[in-house]
Amino acid sequence: MSRFKAIIFDLDGTLLDSMEDIADSMNMVLAKAGLPPHPVEAYRYFIGDGMDVLVKRALPEGKRQPENLKACLAAMKMVYSRNWAAKSRPYPGIATLLNRCESIGLKMGILSNKPDDAPRPLWIISSSRRFLRPLKAHAPIFLKNQTL
Repeated sequence: MSRFKAIIFDLDGTLLDSMEDIADSMNMVLAKAGLPPHPVEAYRYFIGDGMDVLVKRALPEGKRQPENLKACLAAMKMVYSRNWAAKSRPYPGIATLLNRCESIGLKMGILSNKPDDAPRPLWIISSSRRFLRPLKAHAPIFLKNQTL
């Protein structure tokens, strides 16, 4: 028995390697705006602080006016909601990790800064489709008297 009752994971970059889908989606937005794309590897430095920061970092400095940021962010949300699972895959060993967490009785959840306009089916991480529940990033987390 574990001394912990629950574990909360981040999704992108922790459980899922989603960088290619993020890069492809943002590059589609850039192309539609007539702007040059970035190599996928460049996105390693753009991601990690939310989609609005990603969009700002991906846009050329001279194109970061508030109205342009807003339009590109809206476009990115739409494009990514359709393409988030094209290439995203669990990192090696994640299914084993989740099975182990379940076997010792840990409750599991995901805390993500991704918009949830179109909820992403988190079950892609495991074939059993029963492991994880999303949690709102802005919601306070108190685990002592709550279930995930």
